[in-house]
Amino acid sequence: MRDVRSLLVQLIREQQPVTVIAGEVKAVDRTTCDVQPFESEVLYQDIMLNPNASEEFLVTPKVGSTVVVLLFPDQVSGVVVSFSEVEQVTINAEINLDGNTNTTVKGQGLVRELGKLSNRVDKIIEALGKAPVAAGDGGASFKASIVSSLSSLESEDFSEIENQRVRHG
Repeated sequence: MRDVRSLLVQLIREQQPVTVIAGEVKAVDRTTCDVQPFESEVLYQDIMLNPNASEEFLVTPKVGSTVVVLLFPDQVSGVVVSFSEVEQVTINAEINLDGNTNTTVKGQGLVRELGKLSNRVDKIIEALGKAPVAAGDGGASFKASIVSSLSSLESEDFSEIENQRVRHG
């Protein structure tokens, strides 16, 4: 199906009637749901949850909840435009809270850098466990082993994680 946004623009330009129904969510798939209208026995299947057919931002209704659906002129396909209960909100993108100047949450960078930190801690533990200790050397071989094991590790870069426009309370 073509992009819902362009279809809506076309409907407005051509002044084609659309149908709005309210019904109960009977089933939910990844990006669609099945809706049983309150005023009809017809089950509408594969109603889109997102008008852009994208999974970057997706609101998933609870099965059994009420939704409002905008049906297209074919009276078969449509898109959910309102939810009474939400099961899940999925955001697979950088989050910008106001679209202009405030907070951007950089979750991917945080996860990547924390993975590096975890790896470094694991290597420290491993190096300490494998370090040889020679009697009477004053710890010199132990120190050399630790320095050698840890010197090749990549350091974390937390510069992408902290946003100066976020207030931390």
